[in-house]
Amino acid sequence: MLLSPSLFRGAEGIDTRTMDRIGHIPLIGTFTMWASYQMMESFFEPYMTAEKHDRVKPMVKEARKTPPDVATSLVISFFDYIDQYGDLTERLTSSNTPVWYVRGDQDNIILSDEDRSRLNKSNNVIVKDIPGGKHFIMIDRPSEISDLIFDILLRQSSIQLRYTLPRRQERQSIGPFQKIKGNIIEYNNVLPGLDSIEHLEGKFYPEFLSWIDINGK
Repeated sequence: MLLSPSLFRGAEGIDTRTMDRIGHIPLIGTFTMWASYQMMESFFEPYMTAEKHDRVKPMVKEARKTPPDVATSLVISFFDYIDQYGDLTERLTSSNTPVWYVRGDQDNIILSDEDRSRLNKSNNVIVKDIPGGKHFIMIDRPSEISDLIFDILLRQSSIQLRYTLPRRQERQSIGPFQKIKGNIIEYNNVLPGLDSIEHLEGKFYPEFLSWIDINGK
């Protein structure tokens, strides 16, 4: 699953593209990145809905843990990769791996009509627009993203998982799970690469998962 990736240079915001151009200038690039760190809140706000602006300060606090020179290198490497191919749409449509291209319906990153059409014509690509989300879709709509991750994983599985829920959740369906028996929800499907319960337990829906049993054992 890809969360709103840029498929070509022009899809990115002008702020990020500017940082890339300046970043190639020795010393000045790192200094400019350092200066942008002082204004990071104003850079982040446009990329999430207004109702989530209370999350900006914690995000900035975490982002500032990355040294400016490292951030500069990451931005340059990101655009170098895009420029290597020009447009990444062909890379996605020619892949043998199923791809979910997920974005907010108010996303700041451009997805052209032509690229959307090409993605939709591919048998291996699904384009999913999340209502009410911008570029930081995982912040704007965390529940929808969690549900989608779980659904994608379980669509690919042949492992039977049984989830026991707390009593207060006995009659509620959660995410992709619809078959409810008492306080047991069952779903027959795959989790690729799952070779132990520890890989899954507590990582998805930790507030609901209290016990996991594979194949009824």
